[in-house]
Amino acid sequence: MPHIDDPRARFIKGWFQDTVPPFARDFTPKNRLVLHADADLYASTMLPLVYFSPFMSKGTLLIFDEFYDRDHEFKAVMDWQRIFKKSFCIVAEMGNYARICAELI
Repeated sequence: MPHIDDPRARFIKGWFQDTVPPFARDFTPKNRLVLHADADLYASTMLPLVYFSPFMSKGTLLIFDEFYDRDHEFKAVMDWQRIFKKSFCIVAEMGNYARICAELI
């Protein structure tokens, strides 16, 4: 595990399905939420979106590094958006929308 000297961040080792639910259960947002989902696969992308949806509001930033894959990150975001009735706009992109930052509106 990497060591960082920033008390605002920490690393949790493990599978998303084992680590995200307990983390989300104990999570209390203090500032604007930034969710960087480096999950690659559909289920691994959808899981944090679902668990952190209650904390998301206008201005929340979502970052995806493989958004171009229509069967995984892109599909998970589109399904999540429909299910949770969330709207967003893309505020930054790289590599022809391979990597994006979206802001909830």
